[in-house]
Amino acid sequence: MSTSIAAKANAAMRSGKKLSSYDLPMEVKRKIAARRYTKEEINSKYAEYRAAKAAG
Repeated sequence: MSTSIAAKANAAMRSGKKLSSYDLPMEVKRKIAARRYTKEEINSKYAEYRAAKAAG
């Protein structure tokens, strides 16, 4: 996977936008759609969000 595709895939996962709105290869879209987050990942990101919201 090229660096530009990896950057687009990262943006797609972080943005919350629909995958169809990104110009990514179908295989990359399938891998993103199949990704499952662990309880620890979800809790960590939520804690980061809450800390940023409290600071700002």
